[in-house]
Amino acid sequence: GLNEKYSKWINLDRIDWIDAYLESDPVLKRSLFFIEEKGHDVPEFVALPDSNREQYTLLKLGNVPDWMELPNFEIWGLVRAGRPLTNFVYIPKNKSLSFQVRCGLSRALDRIEFCGVRASYAPDRNIALYAKLYFPDPPASNLNYFTALAARMRHVAYCLDVTHRLPIAEDDVKPVPFCDLDLLG
Repeated sequence: GLNEKYSKWINLDRIDWIDAYLESDPVLKRSLFFIEEKGHDVPEFVALPDSNREQYTLLKLGNVPDWMELPNFEIWGLVRAGRPLTNFVYIPKNKSLSFQVRCGLSRALDRIEFCGVRASYAPDRNIALYAKLYFPDPPASNLNYFTALAARMRHVAYCLDVTHRLPIAEDDVKPVPFCDLDLLG
């Protein structure tokens, strides 16, 4: 898809052979994954909770429902007078991780309806990796999920990047099957 006004983006699950991989990956399978070219510095964007000029407040533990708590993250909330807290932004305390998570609760405040994970892409500060999650598990039920998701998105983006020959860190990340394919034939 192309939206000239805001960004250029590609929805990876619309490409059959990539979608087959995404659906088989235990971390990525529940997400809709996009790569976007943004008109701004993504690492700076993901480091701040208030990208839309809304009034987010850093929340203290105890002000966040237990099932929404996530250690090692700053948790910001959109606080509006007389209204319940329904929007949360999670930013890792380790800023070098360079991603953020935005979640919104249902009207009944009993479940998460949506989370969006936006991560930077080191080779290009104007590229954002973005995953949409509908009705995800509560953050407290899987403490490392969002960090793993950001890492997997980067791994896939590095594998698809034909403009750079980037070394992929050797860690506990499962290799992407199509990484070694010669996509140019």
